[in-house]
Amino acid sequence: MEIKIDGILKVIADARVTLPKEAREHWGLETGDLLSFELTDEGLLIKPLQFVEKKIDKLKKMSSTEGKKADSGESAKKILEG
Repeated sequence: MEIKIDGILKVIADARVTLPKEAREHWGLETGDLLSFELTDEGLLIKPLQFVEKKIDKLKKMSSTEGKKADSGESAKKILEG
């Protein structure tokens, strides 16, 4: 799956940048999430570190809730697929 979000980021005080809302929403990023970065020949590659862990946490919460829905397997599949 190829995702392309074009835009320009501005470096502000303390060398900070704000990730675009579309990117944060797509990857489910929240305050406190960790990102890894890699300097490449093409630029800076930034990846969410907790992406898989957050999905596993969602699955655990779903399975531990009372009154499980009959379609919980389908819901779990949707969470894992993103």
